[in-house]
Amino acid sequence: MLIFTVKPSSRSWRFPWEPPLAGILPKLSCSIRIMIIGGLLAASLGCQSAPKRIGKASVSVLPPSAPEIASSSEGSESESTLRTVYVPARARFSYGKPAYPDAALKAGAPAQDVYVTVTVDEHGKITDVRPTWSRITLKTSTTELFLDAVKATILKWEMEPARLVYWQKSEGGEYRYLRTETTRDQIELKFSFEAPIAEK
Repeated sequence: MLIFTVKPSSRSWRFPWEPPLAGILPKLSCSIRIMIIGGLLAASLGCQSAPKRIGKASVSVLPPSAPEIASSSEGSESESTLRTVYVPARARFSYGKPAYPDAALKAGAPAQDVYVTVTVDEHGKITDVRPTWSRITLKTSTTELFLDAVKATILKWEMEPARLVYWQKSEGGEYRYLRTETTRDQIELKFSFEAPIAEK
């Protein structure tokens, strides 16, 4: 008959859910325990990054002020024989939105509206971008940051020049197309930058 004897192990065991320091902390002084726990809490909080802040921007075209175009007449002053239709300059594809400036994000910039006048020549090339005189852009410490972002975006656009379309009145009273000319134009734009918010 065989008899097996099992000796108790001197090695200490702990349950899987038992904290690693559970067996050590009771043996330490109170001040050291507070220092260790405080350090662990600080490390865990440091790993949690602050919520990322984002800013949004939008662009809109303001109503154009069409140039005064006279209609020529022959014979009776009340009957115009030539009609001109003004087609303002516009983006060939779409008006791209500017990126929100990083420096403005860091500064916690308030909401900002930027008004600019864009000059487009008869070939569709943007020749000038400057603040609009007819509408005031309220200046803050970050206005120049937004204005630089607006200019950088506008210069990347592809534009179609403004056009003057001429129509001739026939004897039957109907207008027939004559020709189209491209011309220099100015368009006014409004860029709105929202105040930065925490990204969800």
